[in-house]
Amino acid sequence: MRVVQFVVAWAAGRPRALWCHPDGTAFMFDDPDRPVGVVESLLAEARGSRPETEGRSLLGVARLDDSPAADRARRAIRTGGVKGIVLDIGDMRTPEGKLVRRRALHAVRVVALDDAPHPATRVLTTWEAADPIGG
Repeated sequence: MRVVQFVVAWAAGRPRALWCHPDGTAFMFDDPDRPVGVVESLLAEARGSRPETEGRSLLGVARLDDSPAADRARRAIRTGGVKGIVLDIGDMRTPEGKLVRRRALHAVRVVALDDAPHPATRVLTTWEAADPIGG
């Protein structure tokens, strides 16, 4: 299992909580229609825990798929070609039909660091982990 850990600088005025789809949030690389993994967690860190974020930050973990596209994403991350993170946030309806406005996390995209909204919003590390189910 290949894992990517990332941090998101969370600016003032952003929602205090994000709604994530129960089936997981897509982790995207270069094709907007084909995820390369799924975000397994996205948790708020204590204010000031990362001085480079100047306020709140979110710490996320994504699991990459076993696919050629995920292999390309991992190589690009490991070689430094892409290290930035962008959150795609918008509206969504919950399974119960409730409309969630500007707080729904549609996807997390890994991009060139120059394309990230903040230099501290980036990949921290990537590693191989034993598969807890089959490994």
